[in-house]
Amino acid sequence: MAPSRSQKNFSAIVGTASTIAEKFSSTVFLPALPAIAIFFSLDRTVVQQAVPVMLFGVALSQLVWGRVSDQFGPRRVLLLLAPIHACGATLSAAAPSFPSFLMGIFLQGFAIGAIFSVSQA
Repeated sequence: MAPSRSQKNFSAIVGTASTIAEKFSSTVFLPALPAIAIFFSLDRTVVQQAVPVMLFGVALSQLVWGRVSDQFGPRRVLLLLAPIHACGATLSAAAPSFPSFLMGIFLQGFAIGAIFSVSQA
């Protein structure tokens, strides 16, 4: 049975919103590194380690979610990953310590990588 027009529209909206969230997260994160260093009273070189943590999450998720998307469909995967991305963004924004900030950044990267690979499919 072919998907209805509303299902196609919903999938297009979710795909577009996911791509926007992915671009917005990485665009906002990098220029904010000096402010993050000041907030946590850390050296800039320590705070810059958040970039590889995020990229590790992106790489790991592309290995996992591509196969899951093939099996269950991209729509279900995107609907699962949107809350993961939101939790990561909330955790990194409200982080009381740098390790919890890194966990939030990792979750964001994990969701972003999957969103990127699934939305391209």
